[in-house]
Amino acid sequence: MSTRRSVDTMLLVGGNVALDFINTVDVRNDGFGPDYLHIYRDLIVFAERTGLLDSDDLQTLAHVAREHPREAEIALSRAKAFRELLYRLCRAEFSGEAIAQEDLDALHKTVLNAMAGRVLIATSHHLHYQWRSVEDLDLPTHALALAAHDLLLVRGARRPIQECPGRRCGWVFLDTSRGGKRRWCSDKTCGTASRISKFRAHAVD
Repeated sequence: MSTRRSVDTMLLVGGNVALDFINTVDVRNDGFGPDYLHIYRDLIVFAERTGLLDSDDLQTLAHVAREHPREAEIALSRAKAFRELLYRLCRAEFSGEAIAQEDLDALHKTVLNAMAGRVLIATSHHLHYQWRSVEDLDLPTHALALAAHDLLLVRGARRPIQECPGRRCGWVFLDTSRGGKRRWCSDKTCGTASRISKFRAHAVD
């Protein structure tokens, strides 16, 4: 996505919040970056745009981050490390590479930590989970870990994860196209850029 967008304006084309989180790096297949996640506020914006957490929880996290900037910076670093773990796991799927045991162990540990951060609540109508503490700066990472768990472990009828081959892109997405032949992260960006490049090449010939 060489348009150099920010987390406020980036396209959400992954088809899953965990994949959109991986795509918070502008370019992956021709270098790396820029990274959209500069400060903890960027993580909150992403969580808000994707509906990862509700607005009240995000307001609480924003307040905690302002009060504890060093802890917020560390939590952001953990979130970004988890993002790169997710990318390696997804890359193994679309490239056919073997998954490193240390990555499996890291995913398992992160998911267990996320599950431990929830408590089961009974109401008069149903059972549901809620977070033990909405002041935990790792809450976005916990929510992303649970989303990734559902995406990567519950295969079933899930469509495959693909990587966009666009120049200076490499974004990942679920191929939900009718024929399973989706090529680009977005036809309006990388798809259009490819067609323009081919047209210019033919014009020169």
